Amino acid sequence: MMSPEKIYDNLSSGWSVTPQEWLGVSPTCMRVEGQIPISQNREEMVEFIGVVQERLEEGKLALEIGLGAGGTHMIWRHLFDSVVTIEANLTSISTFAIGVLDGCSKFVWGNSVMAETREAVCEAVSGQDVDLLFIDGSHKYTFVQSDFSHYEPLVRSGGIIAFHDTIGRGPKRFVEELKEGLHPSFPPVEVNHLLGVGSRSGISWLVKP
Repeated sequence: MMSPEKIYDNLSSGWSVTPQEWLGVSPTCMRVEGQIPISQNREEMVEFIGVVQERLEEGKLALEIGLGAGGTHMIWRHLFDSVVTIEANLTSISTFAIGVLDGCSKFVWGNSVMAETREAVCEAVSGQDVDLLFIDGSHKYTFVQSDFSHYEPLVRSGGIIAFHDTIGRGPKRFVEELKEGLHPSFPPVEVNHLLGVGSRSGISWLVKP
């Protein structure tokens, strides 16, 4: 098993720069020399990778909301057999997905809060329970709340639900509500917070009862 540090530092492993003229976009417009950038704080992410490795030894499926430049998607590929990512920006999917055409990665294009997007996600997971749900889409409170309500039911008992950017804004408010048992359909739960030195983001995670 690769160490969390090695996974973070080698997240581009398994992704190849393969420009496709027919797409009208180039992967190099988002990356430098074939390296995939990642916005997550290294200290926080390395610690979270360790959490996932320890608690989900037999994890098969990860579902994330928000692709960005693809950094976290590649991390999940190191840890899970299949990764499904929801992303509203088609160009982001196009420039990234052509580098991972191996069956492990699936992408759902659409707004995560829309019913048709959830239907597409259900089709993509093919009835399989989700082991990890990583919510990192819009950070508006209503979107975080909706993302949780839409996709938490797909997560198995004992699976991990995590939120990025919980140092402030909507994610922080929603996570605090979960901790206090204010969500109408979810029991009070222990929430763990990871915050790197000098970080302005933060990762919060919980184990689904």
